[in-house]
Amino acid sequence: MFLAGLFATTTFAAEDAPVSQSQTVRCAVIGGMVETGFWKAVCQRFEKATGHKVEVVASGPKRVIALPFQEGKADLITMHASDTIINLVADGYAVNPQPWLKNDLVIVGPKADPARIRGMTDAADAMNKILVSGSPFVVHSSVGAGQVLGDLLETKGLGLRPDRTTFVFSFQSRDVLKKAAEKQAYTLVGRIPFLNGKMPNPGLALMVQGDPQLRRPYIVAVADRRRFPTAHAEAAARLAEFLRFEETQEWIASYGRGQLDDKPLFFPVTLPDRVSYDGTYGCGPKALVVATGSPGELGLLQVIAEKFTKAENVTVLWKKAGSGRSLELLHDGKADVAMVHAPEAENKAVAEGWAARRTLIGSNEFFLVGPANDPVGVRSAKNAPEAYRKIAAAGSRFLSRGDNSGTHKKELAIWKKAGIVPGGSWYVTTGDFMAATLRRANAEKAYFMTDSSTWVVLRDEVPNLGVLFRGDPLLVNVYHALCRKGASSPDALGAKFVEFLTEPESQQILRDFGKELFGERLYRDAGYAKKFE
Repeated sequence: MFLAGLFATTTFAAEDAPVSQSQTVRCAVIGGMVETGFWKAVCQRFEKATGHKVEVVASGPKRVIALPFQEGKADLITMHASDTIINLVADGYAVNPQPWLKNDLVIVGPKADPARIRGMTDAADAMNKILVSGSPFVVHSSVGAGQVLGDLLETKGLGLRPDRTTFVFSFQSRDVLKKAAEKQAYTLVGRIPFLNGKMPNPGLALMVQGDPQLRRPYIVAVADRRRFPTAHAEAAARLAEFLRFEETQEWIASYGRGQLDDKPLFFPVTLPDRVSYDGTYGCGPKALVVATGSPGELGLLQVIAEKFTKAENVTVLWKKAGSGRSLELLHDGKADVAMVHAPEAENKAVAEGWAARRTLIGSNEFFLVGPANDPVGVRSAKNAPEAYRKIAAAGSRFLSRGDNSGTHKKELAIWKKAGIVPGGSWYVTTGDFMAATLRRANAEKAYFMTDSSTWVVLRDEVPNLGVLFRGDPLLVNVYHALCRKGASSPDALGAKFVEFLTEPESQQILRDFGKELFGERLYRDAGYAKKFE
């Protein structure tokens, strides 16, 4: 109740206390966020948006990061909701604790699965089956895992069997897994450390995940300036506020998909009902929301949408999103149409019944770009997988969008064909869009797979890069449009827009787009793209 009361009565005052110059926000951050690259990615977005800098001064378990914060060496701290962070507030070290993120616990157990819970999605029901089967269970007596377990048991009115329960009093999850493996028992652990292989778990397998009851919130708080007068409190408050922005929460919902599984690394505290838009075309009484990435960034959507709005007297709203996120928006009813390039995900959406009228609209291709001197010899590759193998073998810096976009999905498919699971310091996830990642590749003289359209538009801005490999049929990038199932009737706006994209006028716009401004077309039409479906 005390924790909830704090959340309800405190707000960040970044807007009331503007910062006149760039400051460095010193941060104490729970280890998992740093180890996964998530914290770096979200802070890069903050730095780009505000001009402030972010520095990690402490990272690790709660007890490790709390100490430097108490010593005034950090301006902001973030960790799981716990007595540790609430005591920092109660003792006058921190102010304004706010939830901004969640992570998943999972139930793991012996591969033989004697309780038969593998694949269940209701964690409380799974716990009931474990107890009924008489299977051993290991309890991690940390506050977080213990609270989640207690809530699960209370949901079903269950109690642990003393003769089948082992308590592990340790800060380390690896000790819990070691004991569970030894006893062939079930237990609750963090999803990320279990799946990323950093904790040995011989003989154990993931059984239950995805139940919201298994999620734990992270809290962010800033230094109390009354105790620490020299703290960069305004900039820290601005970062804390940024973490709870609608746009940041939407980004969290997609960041890291495909890194461990098909879920994001972390989860937003809420997904807002309102979606902000990146473009508005026309001014008709009815609105059509189109989710897409590069076609919107490069202006193609605007040209086509303006024709459509005149013909139908509607307003077209553009939501900037990669293919994965665009399909999510379609699924959630926050978009009427998605223009995407992720064939497997598109087909799955249609098969599951929530998307319809999947229609071929055109294509471009992917280029592998990198330092003009090509230190690893990508130019000599015979195909795309060979080019990727050369980069990995040399450990040369490679940027991945890592955002579940169509580009990210294609990149992962090529790594798979190359027989490589990318990782290490040379493989960098940006979590950003195409243009931003291309510009970063230029600044860092890194390799990156960009789409040809973005390259043509930005090539003069990226002088350190050159096109090193292209032409493999694997790199053809085919676009389709889909509409929501409920917007698929012939007279619905979604269906009308999808149909409009295939009409001769729209296809001519697509064929010619870019010629006048850039000297060459940016896209191929549906007739050409059909050869590569």
